[in-house]
Amino acid sequence: MYTAPPPNEQPLTLFEYSVSQALSLGLMTETNTHAAWATLIFTYEKDANMRNHLMSIVKNEYSYYFSEDLQYKFLEDRIRTNFGSPVNPCVYPYIIDSL
Repeated sequence: MYTAPPPNEQPLTLFEYSVSQALSLGLMTETNTHAAWATLIFTYEKDANMRNHLMSIVKNEYSYYFSEDLQYKFLEDRIRTNFGSPVNPCVYPYIIDSL
């Protein structure tokens, strides 16, 4: 979906960008710390505090889509179910379809 930095800091935009980045990097099944996710996903942002802030927006607004551990991962099944494409909602979410 996004090959460039997201166009704004709206939570949905940042979430879509995060999922797209995790998918394109093959990290959907990986477990990482908050700081590690921020660094891996928001590489365009030079300031570490800002990267953490952006990841916090995603994690706070879309916590349902992450495991609840200190080190966490994306919950791909929930993402696929709730961000499904109109063609087949349970197979590929529009976030994945657009890569």
